[in-house]
Amino acid sequence: MISTKTREILYKAIEKDLGIPYNEFIKLDFDEQQKIIEQSKQRKAKEQNDIVRVMIDNGEDSLFLFKNKDEKYSLADGTLARAGDTLEESIERINKKIDDAYNSTLSLAKRLSNKINNK
Repeated sequence: MISTKTREILYKAIEKDLGIPYNEFIKLDFDEQQKIIEQSKQRKAKEQNDIVRVMIDNGEDSLFLFKNKDEKYSLADGTLARAGDTLEESIERINKKIDDAYNSTLSLAKRLSNKINNK
């Protein structure tokens, strides 16, 4: 026999998964229950799409971890990488950072030049 505390924990877990209290869920007919279960599965699948597997190191020493997409992690050589990034996305992000740094440096140089010329 299941203890009352265990039953309450299970009811809360079911409510968290399905988004409906167990007492209400059990009163629904079979088709409606299946519809709620299917919606829960779809919601979980969408949440799982944000989790990717990343490989740290290579060869026999490689380690696979599950990380949230776009989460930063450190490689064995100390460099930072983003989970789920393709090579093209990484290159695009780096190029954007370079452009931003260049533009901010250029604007700073123009402001300094204008201050010098105005004196």
